[in-house]
Amino acid sequence: MKKNKFGLSRSIPEDVKRKIRQMSKFGCVICRQAIYTYEHIEPTFVNAKVHDAERMCLLCPNHQRDSTDGVLSKSEIFKSYKKIQESYDAPPPNRRGFFNLENNRSFSVRIGPTKFSGFPSIINIDGKDYLSFHKEEDQIKSFKMNAIFFDRYGNSLFQIINNEWIGSTRSWDVDFIGSRLTIRKKIGDILFSA
Repeated sequence: MKKNKFGLSRSIPEDVKRKIRQMSKFGCVICRQAIYTYEHIEPTFVNAKVHDAERMCLLCPNHQRDSTDGVLSKSEIFKSYKKIQESYDAPPPNRRGFFNLENNRSFSVRIGPTKFSGFPSIINIDGKDYLSFHKEEDQIKSFKMNAIFFDRYGNSLFQIINNEWIGSTRSWDVDFIGSRLTIRKKIGDILFSA
């Protein structure tokens, strides 16, 4: 269904999507997964006349399915949404398996024109690793990536801990589209994109 009975398109305006991401603090309001869909809480999409960020949130595909099937109630979703909005220290969004380094006997990292191969620590400052890889002891072909990324002002953007992306709830906008991650300071000011 591309439009509901009121003629509302499934296409949500970008400014509304951004507000929903910000209010949901960039992850599913139930489990904090950074892979998400935009969910109409109340009214549901079929009865909505507008896309209202106050009445929509982010849900991961599993919780969105639970909502559609009636396993997860709209009141429970709304409570979780409000709790995330009111929390100063909401759990950060995360995405497991974002960096898949399985089945690699060796790998290399390019930073600008420089290629690094076979180094467990790519960036190390005063004994602290900021970008490193280690081989899983029980697996010959599996590597784990660990990294910390900062914006140009020295604020933490996100971390990667054993291949799991862990974001920050304090960014202005964090957007996942497919396998592309974009973090913005404001409209037109991209801090990170990969």
